[in-house]
Amino acid sequence: MKNGIYQVSEETLKKQLKRIVNEKVIRINASKIYDYKTLISSIGAAFGMNKKQVGENYVLPGFTDNFGDFLYYETTEKQKNYILVLENWSNIQNEIPQLSKIKILKRKENYLKELQYVIEFLSEFDPTDPDEELIDFTVFVVD
Repeated sequence: MKNGIYQVSEETLKKQLKRIVNEKVIRINASKIYDYKTLISSIGAAFGMNKKQVGENYVLPGFTDNFGDFLYYETTEKQKNYILVLENWSNIQNEIPQLSKIKILKRKENYLKELQYVIEFLSEFDPTDPDEELIDFTVFVVD
């Protein structure tokens, strides 16, 4: 299972993680995510990005560029394989705070579409940049 989003049980996740050798596993509690800002800042913080590296505007295309640059150039471990585990997926916040001015993702499926964009950005070959190093990026969604 690589370069995709997979909804799995806790048992399946444990089996998958036992097989992992050269991949860095990052875990995020999805129950704290309720908009672009919390999605982006949660991913960035989990990978060790500071606020400046994440960016101030909290738009996904801009973050994806920053995130890709961070993984390619600024991580101390030159990993090529990452696994992001979104735990407590069933507890993700569907109740959106009324005061939020950030564009809101109201459905869980929308978060997965946005994460698919990140995966494609990191793992698809770009013929205009043959020197680009590709990264395997897998997301496990766990209830």
